[in-house]
Amino acid sequence: MKKGILIGMGIVGLTVAACKKDNDGKTATTAQLLSSTTWKMDTIQLDTNKDGVADEAVPAGFVESCDLDNTITFNSNGSGTTDEGATKCEDSLAQSTPFSWSLKDGDSTLVIAGSLFQGVSGNVTIKKITNTSLVLIQAVTLEDPFPITVNAIVTLKK
Repeated sequence: MKKGILIGMGIVGLTVAACKKDNDGKTATTAQLLSSTTWKMDTIQLDTNKDGVADEAVPAGFVESCDLDNTITFNSNGSGTTDEGATKCEDSLAQSTPFSWSLKDGDSTLVIAGSLFQGVSGNVTIKKITNTSLVLIQAVTLEDPFPITVNAIVTLKK
């Protein structure tokens, strides 16, 4: 009887092990997370005191509603594409625009050659990246009512 119980437990153990997801304990790299999906704009906020925390929404007119359906795709080879989505802000704009990207500073800085979207290019800080969310920070200068430099915090989602 004990032998039958041990064999049964062994079969159950093997079945559970075989059905378990393959997880070797490795986490995805920043580059893998960037290139794992197409990203869409979720929110844009301002960090006026540059402490990494959003203080206010962007001023009216800074981002148009036609920008909110744009998508960004990072390819694993360092190329990428922005797509204007279903609603283009200007008919003369190309539907998609290529860019190139790389990482530096221990994968905390995204270097963009070209533009992801209005004003976001060059060195962009990656505040947070997960399987479903990408938070970027970049200094921007707002001109109205007078020039002031603040951090724009852009959140993208899958």
